[in-house]
Amino acid sequence: MNIRTFLQNLNKTTISYEANATLANLTTFKIGGLADVIVYPTTAAQLLELAKMRLLYNVPYIIIGGGSNILISDEGFRGLVIAPRLQSLTVQNNTLKSGASVGLQQLIQFAAKNGLSGLEHLVGIPGSVGGALAGNAGTAHKWINASVSSLTAINFKTATEQQFTEKECQYGYRTSIFKNSDLRIIAEGTFVLQPKPILEIHSLMKEYLSKRNKQPSGNACAGCIFKNPEEITAGRLIDELGLKGKKIGQAQISQDHGNFFVNLGNARATDIIKLISYVKQQARDKRRIQLQEEIRYIGF
Repeated sequence: MNIRTFLQNLNKTTISYEANATLANLTTFKIGGLADVIVYPTTAAQLLELAKMRLLYNVPYIIIGGGSNILISDEGFRGLVIAPRLQSLTVQNNTLKSGASVGLQQLIQFAAKNGLSGLEHLVGIPGSVGGALAGNAGTAHKWINASVSSLTAINFKTATEQQFTEKECQYGYRTSIFKNSDLRIIAEGTFVLQPKPILEIHSLMKEYLSKRNKQPSGNACAGCIFKNPEEITAGRLIDELGLKGKKIGQAQISQDHGNFFVNLGNARATDIIKLISYVKQQARDKRRIQLQEEIRYIGF
């Protein structure tokens, strides 16, 4: 890795960046150490330029979008952290195109404003459009891929721009070919939606929001920690195990919902890891259920 030479050449571009910067501020958990460099590309062209530079200098890299559903090591990340700022948002007839960095809730409101339905079930979910597309966000039975037409992504192995149909994304429950892999970084998503009266759309949004597990207020939170096993929801399982409110260091299982862990102020990644391990052990020993994490680990 030649990070110094990489930075020298990065200075010759128009791409904004920070060197030796903290990663905690990029996450909803507010946890994480330092990165050698954080870059903020604002267009797909800049993202492609970064891919070519990274390939040339063999610099390790990761991508951080909206910052939810991730846990970053206290030691941070040695290499390049890409924090895109791809904020384009356009509509033509019933087709909507969104940059990966647009907030998921911003996308839903934009669709509703234009009388387009199909994204209401995503209301209340934190994070960016790119993260939602990579993780196939949604309810237990309806996911974002139902409205996806195609995606544009930058391949960081070949430094090329690629197009993917919904089928080529290989969507499943909380997964896709983009999940837990930075080989391809999503730049833009195209959605095909259905025209519907705006009042009906808002009514659907209220209905979905009333059923959704709300994020704990007042403390930093990454979203759901575990995927739901087949037998029972993770939140209900943790509640039945009597673990709500359990603390390790400055990390705590939310009193409001068992599948949310909160940072009480100065939690370290190691606190979260220990709490996750404890919950998984309790679920195995007492209910013979193997929980799987929904959050992504970075720098471990």
